Amino acid sequence: MWYKTGQTNPHVFDTGYPHDAGQEQFLPSPKWGIEYPASQKAWRDSFQVIEENLGNGRTNVGFEFDPFYKCDKCDPTQVTCFECTPGDETTGAFSKCSKGDVGAAKTVQGDIICPEDLGPSHGMHMFNNWQSKFQTIQRFAYGNTSRQTSANHQGVNNQPVYYIEVDYNSEGIARGPGPNGGSFLQPHFDFHFYVKPWMDVRSQTCSSLNGANIWGRTCPLLNIPPIETANFLAIPFQFMPNDWKPDLGSSIPLMGMHSFDEAKLPPLIPTNGSAQEAAPSYSVDSVFTHPPQLVGTYRGQVQFVEASPVVPFVNKMVVDGRKQSKDMKYSYPFPKPVLRVPVMAAWPESFNLEYSYSTNKLKAYMQFTTFAKLPGVVAVCGDPSCDHCTNISNICLPN
Repeated sequence: MWYKTGQTNPHVFDTGYPHDAGQEQFLPSPKWGIEYPASQKAWRDSFQVIEENLGNGRTNVGFEFDPFYKCDKCDPTQVTCFECTPGDETTGAFSKCSKGDVGAAKTVQGDIICPEDLGPSHGMHMFNNWQSKFQTIQRFAYGNTSRQTSANHQGVNNQPVYYIEVDYNSEGIARGPGPNGGSFLQPHFDFHFYVKPWMDVRSQTCSSLNGANIWGRTCPLLNIPPIETANFLAIPFQFMPNDWKPDLGSSIPLMGMHSFDEAKLPPLIPTNGSAQEAAPSYSVDSVFTHPPQLVGTYRGQVQFVEASPVVPFVNKMVVDGRKQSKDMKYSYPFPKPVLRVPVMAAWPESFNLEYSYSTNKLKAYMQFTTFAKLPGVVAVCGDPSCDHCTNISNICLPN
């Protein structure tokens, strides 16, 4: 999730967070005229936290959930349903159009495309305003891990995530890096993996200069109290991958500042002996197949790691799996930080998307690896592996 300064602030609605933060944006809500039918609530409730101990310091942490791909020709819950193809209205994708049409945008290839009406679908009807000219961000699924719920706050295999939150970003305006900008054009999901407990994150808010709480949009850093601005701008670059940069327009209440690699996307991890591809540059087509990755920070500390797959690509996995009667999987490496993050015993080695044909389930998860298994990441003072520490830089010295 990232926003460029000067663009329309997105509207943010919370549908999954614990109702103890005091916002007015919780959904469903008569205030906004939005109520969920039972089938859509069931889809949202299908999001279940997974924690899989793979051994050797590796753990998968994420969500398993039902597909939301919908086809008018058959029941969307049937794995034999694949008559519709990604790119039509069932996927929230785009088609070629005329330059003057509503929502028209130009791709790097020179094509003029427009967003197609999402239409009613399995679970996705809650996002029926995604085509708006302003962005709508709906944080709709929230799940605690064992680190949040256990008495000693110890995650499975020392995985560092307290809770996982997923939101839907409608886009509606062209944003993002790339030769011509606008590479983040299609609606997408943001999977946030928080390494701070909810009771800490819930206090990460901002207010106007007259003291009114700011909810439902990004924090305008030049128009909030200076101490709040400082909280978002205290960016711990040493605990992030090298060369990642903050997006100053993405200071989000209950999240933090977002930083990412503005030059390239993560390459697909090769399978079956295929060659390693080069990290692609930003474009609409590249973002379709390569989910951007981000790190969220606040007050000088890492808050979460994130990956943002676009909706039509996730749906394409379901379609391809059903057509070929097989499982689908895509994995992308997550770059290592410069220094070991003090609040984390492990770091994501990869972000993964899976569709299981046999269970008709989707998975989106990070595979975490303990820092001991990640060579090249420098330890900091206080780390159990650090025997000799510098007082000035707080970096561990070689024995």
